[in-house]
Amino acid sequence: MPYARLLYHVVWATKYRWPSITDAREAVIRVSIAATSQELDLAVYGVGIMPDHVHIFAQIPPTLAVARVIGRWKGASSHAVNALTPDVQETFAWQEGYGVLSVSQSGFDRVLEYVQHQRERHGARELYGVLERTEVSNAS
Repeated sequence: MPYARLLYHVVWATKYRWPSITDAREAVIRVSIAATSQELDLAVYGVGIMPDHVHIFAQIPPTLAVARVIGRWKGASSHAVNALTPDVQETFAWQEGYGVLSVSQSGFDRVLEYVQHQRERHGARELYGVLERTEVSNAS
């Protein structure tokens, strides 16, 4: 069996970047990400959730397309959140797209710390722009 260690930092946002992830929704999103990751046999090292976006630091095997994994995380988590509150008129949804960066082994600790301490980093405005991107801008 070949050896592969492919590490990714993934970020995606709520629809319209609205701060719609409450504490209750965050708990559901975390459980959903964990269940989906277990189903796909992924190693997830860190999950950071803010009111308007999610960060995941994970190892994804070369046998799975990264886009497919992200689609499964997003789809399962939005479905789970909407199942939690079926009586709400506005359904919970993610924005189209995502940001994903490959991470070297030497960057492992730095990215893990970044993902795990999202609330503190956002509160102190100590953000790395490239690790927060969810879409291509015209300036890139």
